Amino acid sequence: MDRFFRHSRSIHFRLSAALCALGAAAFLSAPSGSVYAAAGAEGKVTAVSAPAVREYHFPVGTSLESMGLPARLNITMTTDKGAEIQSVSEVDWKGYYDAGTAGSYWLDCELPDASEGGSPCAAALDMPVIRVILSDATQITRVASPAASSYVRRLGSDIEEITALFPERLNVVFTTKSGGVTSTNEVTEEVNWVCRGYQPNRAGDYRFTAVFTDEGLRFSAMPSIIVTLR
Repeated sequence: MDRFFRHSRSIHFRLSAALCALGAAAFLSAPSGSVYAAAGAEGKVTAVSAPAVREYHFPVGTSLESMGLPARLNITMTTDKGAEIQSVSEVDWKGYYDAGTAGSYWLDCELPDASEGGSPCAAALDMPVIRVILSDATQITRVASPAASSYVRRLGSDIEEITALFPERLNVVFTTKSGGVTSTNEVTEEVNWVCRGYQPNRAGDYRFTAVFTDEGLRFSAMPSIIVTLR
């Protein structure tokens, strides 16, 4: 299976490089004031920094959208006059991925194209690649608690008003044990906050428990927040 995904990665990389080379032949003006516009009509992206973490481990069933992969990377632009500009660009990660199948998946970094206000890539640009490994041996071992574990609110507070106070994402540690080797990676995951039997006009303590929005993730000791209505 690893051989298949390495081959898939190679295909994706060659395709990305070809698209960048084609993109260098035509450039649409970027939004005024952006680093792409500052590089000029003949400017090109000549370097993209590698992400701090290049390999991620997740349980089978984890959706790509929930992984918290790097959304921005440092880039170098070379202007039409040969000067270099250091900046940060939004990025996306593309490649074959099947959340329901264990294995290694190689994802290629993609920058905004010209139609999205981006700039063409230099023909020889080496784009970063990350590896995502799905395994039944990977489990969630810790979910970080929010900074505040309790709140006091007035009677009559709507549940939407309450949950707006809570964090939308929590730090999650994934641990993989295989062949006597233990590895971990920590990412942020999106959560909802659920309280059974909340009654806004009844004084008392109400427990809100975090629930992953990704139904493929499970953990038995999810953090909770106590809200006291007075």
